[in-house]
Amino acid sequence: MVAPQESAEPEAPLRHDRLDYTPLPKSVTLARRRAHRLLTEWGHPELAADTALLVSELGGNAVLHGCLRDRLFRVELTLTESVVRISVSDPKGELRPHLREATTDDMFGRGLLIVGQVADRWGVHGLTVGKSVWCELDVARQEAVAAHCRVPNTLLDIRAALPEERREVGAGGRARPGGAVGPGRAGPEALGRIGTRPVRDERTAGS
Repeated sequence: MVAPQESAEPEAPLRHDRLDYTPLPKSVTLARRRAHRLLTEWGHPELAADTALLVSELGGNAVLHGCLRDRLFRVELTLTESVVRISVSDPKGELRPHLREATTDDMFGRGLLIVGQVADRWGVHGLTVGKSVWCELDVARQEAVAAHCRVPNTLLDIRAALPEERREVGAGGRARPGGAVGPGRAGPEALGRIGTRPVRDERTAGS
């Protein structure tokens, strides 16, 4: 579980988005969908789901605990070379969030526990009016996780994932010295030609 931390020296942003929302549950849904769409458009689809989840948890906390009826809450997304930063601001600066263990009967109280598990770091900043709860996802770590979990979906992907001594084996064939394949087995060159043989013209068959 990640405890609240101080934010590092800010980097120059590559992308930034800021939008204010009315303090209603439906606004959390809108903010979550917007976050997912923006991260995909910004070229980091592997970060979209976690970013949307974090926006949902922090936005939900703002609506439930940090907002006044006539005051908006703000969601900011910032992409730099190394992190995606999510910041949610609300007008109740005196009510600081803190980690607590929710019981099985509690309907709420797990938001920051989720944030602490998903985000690489998080914290709270006091504002002149209100507060800002922020969290960050490390771009490099998330990209590494996504690459490790990627499922190969082409023949080339599957062959690249094999040990080198097995890459020259065709469909079920056994490798021989020099990469030769046993009789009756399709080697990689043959596999590359599957589906490319000319269709026999039945009108001229037997002539």
